[in-house]
Amino acid sequence: MNRSTPVFAIFALSIFPMLAWGDTLSLPEFQAKMQAQMARLSSKNTVSIDVQVLGRNQILFAANENKQLNTASSMKLLTTQAAFAKMGEQFSFATNVYVDGVIKGDTLQGNLVLQGNGDPFLVSERIWLLAKDVARFGIKHITGGIKVNNSAFSEDYRGLLEWEDTTQPFAAVVSATSLNFNSVEVHVTPAKTGAKPNVEVGPTNNAYIVLVNKLRSVSGGRNSISIRSIGHTATQETFELEGSVGRDAVPSVVYATVTNPAPYVADVFAALLRANGMQIAKDFVGVSFKPEDIPNTLLVSQQSLSLLELARLYNSFSNNFMAEEIYHGLGAAVNGAPAAISKSRQTILDYVKQTDSCRNASFDNGSGLTENNGVSSKCFVDNLQNAYRDFPAFADLVSTLPIGGKTGTLKNRFKNHDADFVPENVRAKSGTLWAKRAVTALVGVTTTAGGETLVFSVLQNDERGNGSLLAGMREWEDKCVELMQRLKL
Repeated sequence: MNRSTPVFAIFALSIFPMLAWGDTLSLPEFQAKMQAQMARLSSKNTVSIDVQVLGRNQILFAANENKQLNTASSMKLLTTQAAFAKMGEQFSFATNVYVDGVIKGDTLQGNLVLQGNGDPFLVSERIWLLAKDVARFGIKHITGGIKVNNSAFSEDYRGLLEWEDTTQPFAAVVSATSLNFNSVEVHVTPAKTGAKPNVEVGPTNNAYIVLVNKLRSVSGGRNSISIRSIGHTATQETFELEGSVGRDAVPSVVYATVTNPAPYVADVFAALLRANGMQIAKDFVGVSFKPEDIPNTLLVSQQSLSLLELARLYNSFSNNFMAEEIYHGLGAAVNGAPAAISKSRQTILDYVKQTDSCRNASFDNGSGLTENNGVSSKCFVDNLQNAYRDFPAFADLVSTLPIGGKTGTLKNRFKNHDADFVPENVRAKSGTLWAKRAVTALVGVTTTAGGETLVFSVLQNDERGNGSLLAGMREWEDKCVELMQRLKL
């Protein structure tokens, strides 16, 4: 029995409503209009595009389909596909708390060891629950502090920081034990009189973060706030806030990546332990990358969200930090701990090169925040075709993608379209990057006027590297998808 036929029917009917285009395109008309689209492009803009019928490997349109281009964040789709295949959609990461010392009565004579294994979504609420679990053991006094064990990774990965000299959260340090995507949040409250705006560290004040408030109060309801790190030691980091805050503005939050994740997460954990009624003599007392430094006495353990749930978060909102944590976990799952970027690169290379059209691909990282990933549109499409043969895995993969005009990075896409176009019939991973080149990408699935489901990949690399080009490049991609929906085979 040919598995692809009934599965395709189920997919098309259960996820997407049928289209009712008044102005449909035959295949030759579709191809002609796509050629006209190509003709509108600048000579500086190289495009790789491949459009196929899902489940049939029937190529409907292709141009430079084997050209290796920068993928931007569409790389996250390949990272997800490989992680699902090698780790399983229900895989989760454990964050553990060990006792390094002796518990006598309600006193721990020694330290707690916080040991992470790469949970990319260890956020404020989850580490608060971890502190609550420790408190349930009846410990009231800790004579030492918090050690951090990062031995699940060979080292902190700073490749994203090297992208540019920035404290922006999209380029955070990747570490085995992290908190809030290794970024600090600062809450800014307007002053209703002439006083300075108030600034406060979230989720709770801690010893690692020092704030220098240079904000000015101004009339009106607008804010213009910048935050940057102006120096750090082994145990503290100072952030300076500059700009203006309108007296009539609503409270806001600004974010910056931290330089040293270990003392940051340790200090927040210590603060939350105190909030749960414990006295702790110190905060951060050191970090180790050695597994032999993990004590034998496990106190509490917390499992992360499943890999499927994590992928829905990082693909929908294109979270680089989360994708890189998964990328590290993928390399360790296949090649053994500790995780290392070299293992991850080899793992994903081995995975995609099972597909002939991917044999010349190159992979620097898993999020796409790099100039050094090189993948063709045909590689993306052929990998999705391969995934389709395993329907449960394929359905899970598609469920992680933003919905056109509705969610994540596609929420504000497909605004200028014909009346019959249905944005929510698009599930796709976008990508945007500009530095040496202006890069946009859109990889995913949509439906046709005839009821077929198409799989497509559109990659654009413009040599001019001008951020002002990006809006037009994305509109060009949107128009291509609109043509796909008008097709009636």
